[in-house]
Amino acid sequence: MFEREYAFKGKHAIYVKELSETLFPRYIDVYIIAPLVGLYYNRTASIDGNQNETAKIFAEQLVAERKRLEFAYKLVILCDKNFLKDENFEERIKRAFSNDESIINENMRIFEEYVLGGVEVLYEKIIGEDKDEYIGKFIEFINDFAGDFMIYGLDNELTDSTLIKEILETSED
Repeated sequence: MFEREYAFKGKHAIYVKELSETLFPRYIDVYIIAPLVGLYYNRTASIDGNQNETAKIFAEQLVAERKRLEFAYKLVILCDKNFLKDENFEERIKRAFSNDESIINENMRIFEEYVLGGVEVLYEKIIGEDKDEYIGKFIEFINDFAGDFMIYGLDNELTDSTLIKEILETSED
């Protein structure tokens, strides 16, 4: 898991490339955050079979970010509301931490659908039709997201993010 090259295809590749050109430094950064966004918005998507467009993440990057990816993977499996709704929380815990190859393969299919759904949400909310306004849209997206966390009484570390600070400093120049 997270040891071999990964490739976004079709429209998702286009979205990831545009997100990386405007906001995220690397494709892997989109890959790390997208499943959490997909989960949060309860958005999944299927693989776009168009092979003309690809955005690859090399195995070395996946291995280097393995802990973050495994955290996102486990969180998706534990919190999924679409695919595993008939399983109780104990069954989801077993599933999330399973070493069984067939369960991991099924989990990865679920994870990937949330990744692709999250890519679509990020693209729609941050870039959309007006690519020149991505900074403002990103700030609005983060504020909406952070507002929900504050409602639940969780500490808001999003606004302390290095990436957000860099983007805000760049937009002030």
